Amino acid sequence: MAARSLLSDYTALHAALLRTYRKLYKAAVDKKRWGEAYRELCELLRTRPANVSDTDRRQFNGVVEVLKKTDPDFSARPLLLQKQSETRREKLTARAESAVGIGIAVQQDDTWEHPKGERALRWQERQVTPNGFVAVHRVYDEQASGYNACRIRTYSPEGEIVSQEDWPQSFYRLKICPTGEHLIGYSDDLKMSLWTLSGERLAERNIRHEAEDNKYHVRRVDLSEDARHCLFTSMTRAYLLDQRLRTVRVWIMPAPEGYKVERDGQDASNEQIKRSLATLELNGHPTQEEIRTQFRRLVLRYHPDRNPGDAAALERMKEIIVAYKMVSEGDVLAVLEGLGNREYYKILHETESEITGTGLSMKLTISMSGPGDWIYASHIAPDAKRIYFGCYSGTVYCVDPGGNVLKVYSADAPIDGILEAGGYVYLWTHTSLYVLEDEKVANHIDLRDGGLECFTEWGFIVKKGASLILCSEDGAWLGTVHFPKEPREVIPTATGLVAYTTKERFRVLLSGASTAPTAGS
Repeated sequence: MAARSLLSDYTALHAALLRTYRKLYKAAVDKKRWGEAYRELCELLRTRPANVSDTDRRQFNGVVEVLKKTDPDFSARPLLLQKQSETRREKLTARAESAVGIGIAVQQDDTWEHPKGERALRWQERQVTPNGFVAVHRVYDEQASGYNACRIRTYSPEGEIVSQEDWPQSFYRLKICPTGEHLIGYSDDLKMSLWTLSGERLAERNIRHEAEDNKYHVRRVDLSEDARHCLFTSMTRAYLLDQRLRTVRVWIMPAPEGYKVERDGQDASNEQIKRSLATLELNGHPTQEEIRTQFRRLVLRYHPDRNPGDAAALERMKEIIVAYKMVSEGDVLAVLEGLGNREYYKILHETESEITGTGLSMKLTISMSGPGDWIYASHIAPDAKRIYFGCYSGTVYCVDPGGNVLKVYSADAPIDGILEAGGYVYLWTHTSLYVLEDEKVANHIDLRDGGLECFTEWGFIVKKGASLILCSEDGAWLGTVHFPKEPREVIPTATGLVAYTTKERFRVLLSGASTAPTAGS
């Protein structure tokens, strides 16, 4: 009470005192200590009269009634309940602000009811397609204590649910192609597979060796529009695959600034691969197609049907089969390049001193090893002529399928995503989104306190708390929609978006903005 008199304007203390009084009198009531309860209630009425509620008054009246029954001389009177005027709170709704020449209409769907018991889904992958919007959710099985299925939901261009299907297949990471016809992903056990959205598996591959048996090492999977080019990254390496998920090319990212690369030397796998290639009469770094062609040529040459009774030809045939199995099942390109055999180090301090009287000198080097510049983002351009790799250092490499570096970009933070669409290149980190046009930064969007929600047909959406910021394809601000509560799900449409909060559904219609080519998220 002394503290209260000194800090009369301390609101938090007032609230704490009110809670304390209520705990005291309720505890006394529970223990049927009616006199004690009466004293606590009287003190509450005296010290905090403005905060006394009708509930407190009912408790006081109940205690007074009990005390009158037990003590005829008790003279306290019950309190009258304060009449509470029912005031309807104004219903909060979404509001919008827009750029000049842009119209934004927000419509709340009062007929929509939130499905009972349904939780907000956390979408693992989302993609805008020519036919609408596709989203994938990884389903957790509580009984099995793991993920063994995924839910694929498709939306119409107007944002309405068209179909929903649960697959008995779970992806740790996946990517849907921009046409919405194929997807590629890998499971927790590092099995990569290529699928059609109708549920047909087209190819499968085990990537345990490339990932060093660690699913966290594979940061990205990617797919071209026609699904003829597939891609996955593992630490500092990137693997370009064909439709059958066979390795076509392998890249390794340069060492981070200040680091050097040291190879440990030839390993057993390297020597085995080279011997097998020599058996197949190949050298250098042949592609899988070149290996298959040469294998078929040698099989025809040494086949027993063409060399009846020739023991040497039969033995040679066996060697060819063993060699082909070695180079066709292993990652030949990775082994030959020594990609799994690199060490990154940075010299921190180096001194050299002579040992007096011996004619000898001693060199002391203090160095620090590092994991290399991991690939955090990737993207295959719509025409598959450019492939992007975004690294932890903030460097982005653009290469052609032949491995030639076309462009290099630099950002100030690890790259979270890359997209080329509609004549623009989008690069984003945790804090910034850069819109590049003709290799120049056309616009910059601040992502602090928020993040990129998704790309749309007319641009993209940035989410910050309970607000959605709408931008055109060149990054220009179109408008901002403020919702009463944070949207838990956002579905882009051809003319705006549909947003779901906890209990409401809103449709946002955008007019006056140009429509950009379809872009993926």
